[in-house]
Amino acid sequence: MTSSPLSGKWPCSPSRPTPFLQKYTATAILPWLFIFDIMKIIAPLLAFLVLFSCQKKTEHHHNHQSESDITQLPLYREVMDIHDEGMYKMDSMYLMKRKLQTQLEMPGLSSDTREELQLKIARLDSADQGMRVWMRTFDPPKDSSEWKSYLESERIKVIKVRDDILRALKTAQ
Repeated sequence: MTSSPLSGKWPCSPSRPTPFLQKYTATAILPWLFIFDIMKIIAPLLAFLVLFSCQKKTEHHHNHQSESDITQLPLYREVMDIHDEGMYKMDSMYLMKRKLQTQLEMPGLSSDTREELQLKIARLDSADQGMRVWMRTFDPPKDSSEWKSYLESERIKVIKVRDDILRALKTAQ
């Protein structure tokens, strides 16, 4: 058995581990190293959040009313009520379309019946698309002086959308 030239001469020789090394092995130190690695990531994030959350919020004040006031107008409520009537029928349109598609898949349909079913489905799709487009483009102006004319034009558009939905459902039955 060969021994190391330093064996027995130094207090921390490999053949005789010190009590410190016995107490703090790698399994006890590794979790702490992991925590320090995580803290290297978390500390800058926390500093970033603190810096930017403490900034003074500035509000832009305009000479006109805020956009939220438009919702208090009777004309706005009327436009939304018409919209809600159409939206209420959207599920019925979807179910009707599925029913028509099922009928369209039946074997032995005449070309006239097939064409009629396809036309009904197309009307339902068109009405559905009309509502989606109207909702996507509905964007009231910020300036309160423009609200009335905007809402009047939107009222006309949403009435057409609602009527298209009701007409498509009626003809699909």
